[in-house]
Amino acid sequence: MHTAQARARDDLAEMLCKRMAATAKKAKAKLEEIHQRQRQVVENLIGTYRGVLQAWCRAGRSRWRRPRPRRR
Repeated sequence: MHTAQARARDDLAEMLCKRMAATAKKAKAKLEEIHQRQRQVVENLIGTYRGVLQAWCRAGRSRWRRPRPRRR
């Protein structure tokens, strides 16, 4: 009887370990997908920022400056 209970506990522990390993594997895969999407968003933002800077440089920086307040 004691051996059967020990075997049952061992089987349950093994099933739990396998299930947790599968869950961790799925979580890592999902996290990698999230990282890939975030990398793409960051690359798009950098590209947009680069375009803005290039337009700013082509248009001339003085055109984009605020006028200085006049001294009295």
